[in-house]
Amino acid sequence: MEIQYYKDAKHNYLIMSTEVSEENLFQYKMLENNRIDGLLPFSLRNMDESHYLYYEIDSKQSLKNRYGRKKMSFEILLNLFEGLSYTAKHLGDYLLDPCHILLSPDGIFEELSTGRFLFIYDPCHEENADQAFVESLMDYVDMEDEKGVKLIYKLLDSFYDGSGIDFTFLESVVAEERKEEKDTFVIDEMPMPKTQGFYDHEYNEDEEPDEKENEKTSEKKIKIKLPIGTHFLLAMLFAIVAAALVYLRYAYVLTYEESLLDIAVFMVSTMMSLTCFLIQIRKNDKAFTKTKKEIDDEDEESVEESLSTIKENVISYDATYGKGKETVKKYMDDIAVEDESEETVLLTLDFNGRLHKLYAAEGTNQPNIDLGNLPAVIGKLASCADIIVNDKSVSRMHAKIYRPNNSDDLWIQDLNSTNGTYVNGKRLMPNEEISLKEDDEISFGKCVYAYR
Repeated sequence: MEIQYYKDAKHNYLIMSTEVSEENLFQYKMLENNRIDGLLPFSLRNMDESHYLYYEIDSKQSLKNRYGRKKMSFEILLNLFEGLSYTAKHLGDYLLDPCHILLSPDGIFEELSTGRFLFIYDPCHEENADQAFVESLMDYVDMEDEKGVKLIYKLLDSFYDGSGIDFTFLESVVAEERKEEKDTFVIDEMPMPKTQGFYDHEYNEDEEPDEKENEKTSEKKIKIKLPIGTHFLLAMLFAIVAAALVYLRYAYVLTYEESLLDIAVFMVSTMMSLTCFLIQIRKNDKAFTKTKKEIDDEDEESVEESLSTIKENVISYDATYGKGKETVKKYMDDIAVEDESEETVLLTLDFNGRLHKLYAAEGTNQPNIDLGNLPAVIGKLASCADIIVNDKSVSRMHAKIYRPNNSDDLWIQDLNSTNGTYVNGKRLMPNEEISLKEDDEISFGKCVYAYR
């Protein structure tokens, strides 16, 4: 079944030709007049006595584009099958047969904002969810994810009679996996006994970094702001005694001997109070200095660890590339002993053999894009894109740059972007591919680059 893409002023469309007859007209009317959850919305158009289905694919990506490079985990695969079984189950409420769902990597779309999967329903297409469909998914599943691979093979084992997958069976498999996942989550969340120090250590490792930092900071603050010490209490006690003596002197008539004693005790109490107070202040200064020194020591240890890591990387680099360094050194030595009268050789500029970049236009405040690691998806969503372009006019997954069949030529493909991908001012259709040439001007939304 041939699939085409088109973009007008407002929407991106996936277009499929179809045949409308009296037998399937009911299904088209049912689909057009009802918004069925799980299906891509579409409109039926008649042009040149031919009928076409226009499916809106705004802000959505097909499985082929979404997981061609970053593979599906078990959770995403389970969401896919859960969405498929849910959609198939609710089609019966509209008297529609789920065998008309188009099951292919090009026909299943993920809504990037919600992670929900949407499907294409075509009354002219009739095919059961068979073994070929599940096998095609293996190209987009992370084969290192043991649970995901196990789920794929569990479904493949269900095709023993060749009649296709039973959606009731699929629903039961999804429910079983969800139950196991929930049970595992509950077990993982159970508190460990306090006597098991090993588990306590593991729990501490799983704490949020911010909580660790806050706890560390609060500990340092406690060290700096010391609690009231013994000397401070003594200072306050002597101050109270001195105040009491002053009160006695003014409240009562004292004899000459009592007055002398009052003055002597008052002076002693005042001096002791000041002495204890100064000792307490000095201790606070020492504690502050000690805490500051501890912080500096921690910073020193952190720097030493970083330097140690750098040294290890250098040693690893020398071990890996030492031979290359020797070759470069030998080459430089050969140049040094060359005859000064030797003629200069003109280098040929091989554009295809060079590493290329997309150079941002002046005034855009965007960094240049390195094309050394291809294929690469360009967009603004870090979980989907390999190269991040932070601009509101750029889609989550905007375009892909790649080399077909490991050739030297670079190609660019628009990934159903909202504001379009332009090459030399020409807008690409959704999912359209075109080869790049030197000095081509490429635009992702309003971000302009030069390919050199």
